[in-house]
Amino acid sequence: MDNRSHKAVHVEDTAEALVKFENGALYQLYACNVYPIDAPIQIEIVGDKGKAGLVQDTAWVHLDGEERYEIEQNFEGVAVGPSYWGTSHVLQIQDFYGSIIEDRPFCLNGKEGRKALELVLGIYQSARLNKKIELPFKDLIDHSPL
Repeated sequence: MDNRSHKAVHVEDTAEALVKFENGALYQLYACNVYPIDAPIQIEIVGDKGKAGLVQDTAWVHLDGEERYEIEQNFEGVAVGPSYWGTSHVLQIQDFYGSIIEDRPFCLNGKEGRKALELVLGIYQSARLNKKIELPFKDLIDHSPL
């Protein structure tokens, strides 16, 4: 992690991480808020037989070198912030309120949220200590009431 562009603010503006899962799969993360233009957030997953991704509100899958499908969601009237942010946050908030009103489980429960938080905290700790970090953190295993 580094502050590469915002010298007046004492916080990182770029983060990179390489995560290795127990099954050997690798996950490479690169995040920054120094991009010179307003562009949609992109996620890409690459595997042995193909890749899948999300660009703003469009999901796509390519298998064996062929485009298998592309799904573009149109959520007119659903917006928070600039359009290039996409609608995922708004949809999650709508699902949260729906889960309360309809007395059903929320799609992103506490255990799932804790996994994402632990990954972010692990990246911070790895950068701070300049070494590999094993997840899950030992103090979080089997202590969650969620």
